[in-house]
This record gives sequence, structure tokens and C-alpha cells, in this order.
Amino acid sequence: MGGVGNIYANDALWLSGIDPKRKANSLEEKTVEELYKAITTVLKAGLKYGGASELAFVTPDGKEGEYQNHTLAYGHDKEPCERCHKALFEKYFLGGRGTYWCPVCQR
Repeated sequence: MGGVGNIYANDALWLSGIDPKRKANSLEEKTVEELYKAITTVLKAGLKYGGASELAFVTPDGKEGEYQNHTLAYGHDKEPCERCHKALFEKYFLGGRGTYWCPVCQR
């Protein structure tokens, strides 16, 4: 696996409460472990739903995935955060990619 895709990365960072702008080398060991668990959780969900077919992705048998209908943070710009219910998700661009985050939950 070359890396975690943008959709899954957004969701894993939200699930683990990490600000996407935070540098990886600043994470404490416990936070890294939480991130690892979150990545595993969102990738398992991605497999369950056949991946995300946001653009043109289809499974080997030609079906579209459904993960884009079950995202935790990705694509939820200006929607209420399901965890804190205090803030709306915000979108900004980080490394040329659209990044969604909750300014209350992800510090």
C-alpha cells in the first residue's frame, strides 16, 4: 500500500482528533497509536463499502464503491460536527488537497 488516500486520511485524522496541519514528528506515541487505530477503522469501512467512487473509481467487477456516502469528515464542509456538535466542519487546502476538519475536535 503506497499510502492512505485523502478521503481516508481526513476521516482518520478526525476520528483520532488530530489537526491536519500538525507535523507528524510532533505526535506523541499515544497519539500515533490512536491514529493507527483510526486508519485501520476507516480502511476497514472503506473495504466494507467497496471504496469511494467520488470521481471515476470502480471495483474490479465494475461496481461503484459507497464509502463516499459514509465519510466521517471528508466532504462535510459547513456541516455540524457529529462528535462535538459545537462547530461546523471547515475545508481548506493542504498540500494541494481539500482537507476537512473540525476546529473544536481536532487540535
